[in-house]
Amino acid sequence: LTDILDWCETYRVYAILDMHAAPGGQSALPCDDGIDNKPHMFTEPESRERTILLWEELARSYGDRWIVAGYDLLNEPISVPNSWYLMPELANFYEELIARLRKIDQKHMLFLEGATFSTNVEIFDRDYDPEFHNWVLTTHLYGFSPEVKDLYKFLLVSRRWNVPIWI
Repeated sequence: LTDILDWCETYRVYAILDMHAAPGGQSALPCDDGIDNKPHMFTEPESRERTILLWEELARSYGDRWIVAGYDLLNEPISVPNSWYLMPELANFYEELIARLRKIDQKHMLFLEGATFSTNVEIFDRDYDPEFHNWVLTTHLYGFSPEVKDLYKFLLVSRRWNVPIWI
């Protein structure tokens, strides 16, 4: 990662650190490298804690790099219907992780994704970073267009919390 960030600095390309494969898996799909396509990061305290510790170490190691724009905390969490019951755990995870990260790094943007391939905005019922208010709503537009009709639910969250949308 250090070499990649050095390259980014040389060519002035901002980097967003992305947790695409959390310890234990977060999406219940093969794309997160989970052992059995179950979101163990939400059901096993050890996997959850390891994910948080990893983010803390990344923030300590790379938080002073000017080229790091922010941290995408969890890529496509809880993406299949039989895992949706874990959405409250996703909200709790974000709250705990952000509180711990902000003790280390107060300046970087935090990119937050909802469930179902980052298209479900149900958990965005609060300001997840109230002290620093430096977070971004992230979505993936698989099969959708970047038109207002398809972005409407994201625009509502964006306006409610005064945060940008990252597609």
